[in-house]
Parts: sequence; C-alpha cells; structure tokens
Amino acid sequence: MSGNPVPSMLRAIGDTPVVRLNKVVPTKSADVFVKLEYFN
Repeated sequence: MSGNPVPSMLRAIGDTPVVRLNKVVPTKSADVFVKLEYFN
C-alpha cells in the first residue's frame, strides 16, 4: 500500500471496473460495490 493519500476515491480506483451488487443485501439497507480486480 502506498503512503501517498489520493484526492478522491475515484483516483484510488483508477481504471478498474466497479460494479454495484443489487441482490447481496436487502433493498434500501446499503449500496454494495465491488472492484473487478481480475481485469487488471
């Protein structure tokens, strides 16, 4: 892990695709996102 802070979360993600998982938690309880690291 780098010791340099990034200005926003989008900078930390870079070009890795992010997907919302709609059926992992009950509706209206949380938004769950995952990074698809296998694309790197």
